[in-house]
Amino acid sequence: MAITSRHINIYKFIKRIEKPTLKNLSICFNIKPGNLINYLREIYEILEEKKVSGEEMLETIKRGKNILHLLKEKQSFLKKERMEYIIFYILSKKNIVISDLEKKLNISRRALNYDLEIIKNIFQEKNLILESNNKGVFLKGDKFLIRKELHVYIFKYFIEKKFLPKEIKKLYLEYIMKIKNYKIRKQMKKLNRIISDIGTHYSYISLLAFYIVEILENNNGMKIKNIKNSKEFFSKISLSISENSREKIYLEFKNSFLKELSVDSLKLFSILLKDAFCFDRNYSVEIKNKVKVLLKILEEEYQIVVENKEEFHKKICPWVAYYEAKEEYGILDCNFINISNIEFTDKMLEVFQRVRDFFPSFTIYDFIIVYFKTKELHGKKEEKKEIIFIYKNIPKVILESLLEHIESRYSIKCKRAIYLDDIKKDINENKIDLLITMENIKLDKIQTLRLPIPQF
Repeated sequence: MAITSRHINIYKFIKRIEKPTLKNLSICFNIKPGNLINYLREIYEILEEKKVSGEEMLETIKRGKNILHLLKEKQSFLKKERMEYIIFYILSKKNIVISDLEKKLNISRRALNYDLEIIKNIFQEKNLILESNNKGVFLKGDKFLIRKELHVYIFKYFIEKKFLPKEIKKLYLEYIMKIKNYKIRKQMKKLNRIISDIGTHYSYISLLAFYIVEILENNNGMKIKNIKNSKEFFSKISLSISENSREKIYLEFKNSFLKELSVDSLKLFSILLKDAFCFDRNYSVEIKNKVKVLLKILEEEYQIVVENKEEFHKKICPWVAYYEAKEEYGILDCNFINISNIEFTDKMLEVFQRVRDFFPSFTIYDFIIVYFKTKELHGKKEEKKEIIFIYKNIPKVILESLLEHIESRYSIKCKRAIYLDDIKKDINENKIDLLITMENIKLDKIQTLRLPIPQF
């Protein structure tokens, strides 16, 4: 029995969901029910329990303790993970001795040579050449292209690290821990916010991967600290960014340890701004067509019409582009495991299955993102209702102070104060969420508060 990252992700999902079923597990992980039963049985056997049905196994696994630790102890490489281990090993090391790789992976020379032939073609597609001699194998090609690939694989590592085999984690950590600066995460989070107030977790880890690669691999030439002003800084980055944002980004580089990066690093930073933050990004016809298909499926299934299709494309194109990158590099993004207590309706799973017929690698997490963006753009937005203070005998002269006291004492912020006889119109138009009073007034949706006299 070989325990893999797939077993670990299935187990984590079972623990997260309040009422896991074979159906929602099968759909979310895109596994046939028979294969899912095999995965569950292999997890279940760790507990050394007697044989039971699939649903009973689910219940036992959910109640079980210390299972994750036991799974990780027995975890081995998927073939895909072994290939990616070799790719990063080649990208990150200057001298690659074949016998070292054999020992680390515990495979035969024949199996390793077979993997290397496939990897050679993968590098070739990226305009890089994998060559070998009697000393080992080495990578030839443009250094920028090598750094670009390193950036993608470190980004991929940060997405997948929670379920990877410990041998893969060790390889990446050996590379990352060459950096002795323990403030880089805090700095990259700050830069992420400065670049865009809608910066995401994905843009943050893209920045993190950028810094790691550039500080370790690109030490030649002029440093950013020698750049005189933001105009010179952005002459290396031909993107439409507001003057205010330009100045903030420049100063963040200039006044932090980012200033030690090479000016040449701005070439990769420019690509990152396009891909992760969507500055001046022109999406391919293929991506735009896929967004059209997504919209069509959602409109048909939920019998809705999204009027602002331009805004829908603007919101969804970046996510479909990320989906394309996941497909290209085999990024297994299981972020949906971190969403506790998703309510799986039959309709939701039905629509998700139809979407995945067209997008095979789409996860339930991708679908949730698209679903909420669609809901946001569909139809009219509900008007925000108000909390209103109603008075009858209280004199106007103390109303302002009284409302401040209510907010301080009860944490209730009243939008305005209205005299009782003037409230009828707002009630009829259903514009009020809650009425607040301190008098004996009888109305629907009203809450009467006590009035303790505040001390000076």
